Amino acid sequence: MLARALYSERGAVRLVIHCRGRHMTIHDLFEQVKKSRLEHRYRVVPLPDIHDAYIGSDGQGRPCIFFRCSDGTRQPSLQTERLSLVVSREFALFMPGGIRRTDRYNAIFCMSDSPDDIEAFLTVIDSFLEHNAHEHISTKDISAFFSALLRLFSIGPDKNTGASRQGLWGELYFMRQNRGYEFWAPYWHTETSRLFDFSSILKRLEVKTTSGPNRIHHVSHRQVYSPVREEIYIASMILTEDDTGLSLRSLIAECREALRETPHFMKLEKSVRHAGMHSHDEGPKYNGGEAASSIRFFDVVSVPRFRVNEPEGVSGTHYQIDLTSIPAVDGARLTAWIDNWSIE
Repeated sequence: MLARALYSERGAVRLVIHCRGRHMTIHDLFEQVKKSRLEHRYRVVPLPDIHDAYIGSDGQGRPCIFFRCSDGTRQPSLQTERLSLVVSREFALFMPGGIRRTDRYNAIFCMSDSPDDIEAFLTVIDSFLEHNAHEHISTKDISAFFSALLRLFSIGPDKNTGASRQGLWGELYFMRQNRGYEFWAPYWHTETSRLFDFSSILKRLEVKTTSGPNRIHHVSHRQVYSPVREEIYIASMILTEDDTGLSLRSLIAECREALRETPHFMKLEKSVRHAGMHSHDEGPKYNGGEAASSIRFFDVVSVPRFRVNEPEGVSGTHYQIDLTSIPAVDGARLTAWIDNWSIE
């Protein structure tokens, strides 16, 4: 069996397995084993490019993944409402053709019956496997990945889903149009609650979008005023809804393709869940050409703002700024500014 990446009909990039002339994704393998007539608790098929690893279905038709344990590590099992990790426990795995394999495995189980949770579980597992192809996946690696899964599954949709989806569209489109997803991913926020969308050493960039005719944006005081020597830019974008435009789902699919073999993939998935886009909803659609032509960059030293620290006892100040008539940063200066970004 050989593997490569391929877009699926749902807009996600999947691990594709060449099996007897057919293209099979990890999702296909799960569906295949789930529907098999094997009357056993754990029905599995081996995964390509990962030695002694198996994707399977438990007795209730939920996905699980097994890695043969060879390091003898012992630690307590961990279980939440949606996920479970079992370390170095003996399992009997059953494969097509009547093959039974009993050994010690590290295993991760999706405990949720929700189709959206199952889709998210398989999508993230796919990226983890792609990132670790041809490598020995240790118990330490699996435990670290499980911790990241727990953090991901703890995220629920934002109360203001519309604003979150518009904001995510803006962030992804900004990356797409300005050097690409892979360039910006290392600087992208690790949590959706971070103050700035992108951060480097004493450099901050915040993407703001509006659907109105003027560049009026909501900001926190800290996003436009720094008590230390930080260079803060705002990328302002005017969005026009368009039924034939570029959907948020399409941008997510593109970004998944770009980041799936990188350690930054989970940043995207956190943003996806925060925006309530872990379902199959297409999300908002905006005119990409108009969005691209509308992008302007502003140095916050030139924007309307309070030019003092918040007084003692006051924090979390928010207000609106109008950038419509403010001079934007010119192209040469912007290029030089981005060229000098570096990871802390």
